Amino acid sequence: LKSDKIAHLFASSRLHAASDDYIRLETDLHEALEKNAIETWFQPKFDLAQHRIVGMEALLRWNHESRGFVPPQLFVAVAEANGLIDKLSQLVLKATLKQIIVWRSMGFDDLRISINISPMQLRAESLVEDTLCALKEAGVDGRQLEIELTETSVLDNPEQARQALAKLRASGVGISIDDFGTGYTSLSLLADLPLDVVKIDRMFINAVESSDRSRAVVGSVISMAHALNLRVVGEGVETNAQLEIMSQLGCDEVQGYLISRPLPADKITAFLVNQRTSEQARAS
Repeated sequence: LKSDKIAHLFASSRLHAASDDYIRLETDLHEALEKNAIETWFQPKFDLAQHRIVGMEALLRWNHESRGFVPPQLFVAVAEANGLIDKLSQLVLKATLKQIIVWRSMGFDDLRISINISPMQLRAESLVEDTLCALKEAGVDGRQLEIELTETSVLDNPEQARQALAKLRASGVGISIDDFGTGYTSLSLLADLPLDVVKIDRMFINAVESSDRSRAVVGSVISMAHALNLRVVGEGVETNAQLEIMSQLGCDEVQGYLISRPLPADKITAFLVNQRTSEQARAS
């Protein structure tokens, strides 16, 4: 009995500490949003046929003054649980549209920038209106924006998701399924959704060098996506061998540390300028 009581005390202490930490994180997130302490970084997408950067993924980064960088999946989960997800979403959308305008003024007017939306946002009736209004106010063409959603986010109400995505796509906004292969999307659902892009999860990309099965799966997904007139992005490409294999399999674009880590807007802008300078040098 004595040992049971001690074990209970340890368990209670851990739960109490975890609860206190969660409350502090929630409070800090409120403050970070008020102080604009959460930044939007960007990671390039590289076109394997054109050998150039053709797009970016916008990613939230929070450098906490005492915790350091807080994992996005952690603070996004807190935001979803506590009604802050709309503020986070507006933050990344506004930052993305602002950056599109900056890049457009520098001659990078053919980039398509993707933002991630959560299942809660996809269920909200305001998603379409909020997105289209933001595009109109910023003066940005819908074709420069892409929405990324996970497979599981469409499962609760596939018909509602289909209608919302169709309205966005009718305005030029691209629609992408992220982390494909890790959820439960059926082929019929994939064929029914108004999509433009399928992103193959890094789990499969990591194994293409060492596993014939993984290579076959990735090749099959690429062939299936192309049959549905969808572009394919390979996530998490980290080696030249992976890049070569994805190119051989017919993948359209890749994203990962081999190309570039996610970086703040100014550093990604320098990255784009260097790419353009290199292209001009090769052309001459």
